[in-house]
Amino acid sequence: MPTPHYCRRSGYLLGPDGRVSEDPAEFYLGEEQVVVGCNRLRCGRCGQLVGVERDPLPEEQEFRAYRCDCVVHRENGPSRPADFEDPDTYESALPWACAGHPAATLPLDLDGIRIAPDTDFPALMRRTLAGWSPELARPGERSSPVGWAIKLFVRLLDTGIEQRVSTAAAACITDADPRVRAAALWFVAAFPEAAGAERVEDHVAGDRTLFAGVPDPTASASCTLETRLLRALGRRVLARDGAGRVKAARALDLAKAEALRPGQGTVLFSFLADADPDWLAANAAAIARTGPEAWVWLMSTIPDDRLAEVARQLAAVPRVDRARLRK
Repeated sequence: MPTPHYCRRSGYLLGPDGRVSEDPAEFYLGEEQVVVGCNRLRCGRCGQLVGVERDPLPEEQEFRAYRCDCVVHRENGPSRPADFEDPDTYESALPWACAGHPAATLPLDLDGIRIAPDTDFPALMRRTLAGWSPELARPGERSSPVGWAIKLFVRLLDTGIEQRVSTAAAACITDADPRVRAAALWFVAAFPEAAGAERVEDHVAGDRTLFAGVPDPTASASCTLETRLLRALGRRVLARDGAGRVKAARALDLAKAEALRPGQGTVLFSFLADADPDWLAANAAAIARTGPEAWVWLMSTIPDDRLAEVARQLAAVPRVDRARLRK
């Protein structure tokens, strides 16, 4: 029997402005996905599935009602019903948690779009990453550059065709339209272990004409597609196997090489601090020599227990270099 999908952080409750799907397969994975209200909450006290008021009455538009046999709750969220990491929050008083969601059944009607094994995913993903989304999609899914693309991938998990979505998205990294390239990199960063994500390493190691100096149409004016490419590389570095080793060894090697180059390497410091803090500390002097900005970013990301090694490294930096770094 397939393993159920569980909503992140025990599931979310939504106020009347949100949309709670009636499809039991819809769940909230996170990863920049628009928040989805859990429709499979179960009470830890009475054991009953929690009933959800689909369309609040006009006189109760400020709240949505949730109820089981022992609790009635009016929600104007979104909020979490059971945040056990913070037992002092109000939400922790609700004994509810996601009971698990089944995989989607194909063919799937997703916001009026038929999704099946014969779907032309390269065409659908290219259109989606260019800014299109179905009219029936949630407002947040329509406004995000990758909102509906992420929704599609999450809904297809464990159906056997989800990899066709991710490989189609990864193929768009070299699209002629900068907006499509940006959205494709955004998608890959959200799912760094999905099929096709390994293409990021090829683009970092290869010709960056499509990325270097190209403004990111989905972000602030200071962000470039090269920055988004390196962020996707950083997310690849964070993926670990069961033994705690970095899965994408090539991504880690490329990230280290990039950190030693003047320019965009600062984007990778926080990822390297998590993946290999010893390497980051041991190379502090070399990184500091790439420029004052690199030094500032390094000191803001290096773990406290590696600061002694960083100090030792900096002692080897010539005085003239240290004076330059203070500017």
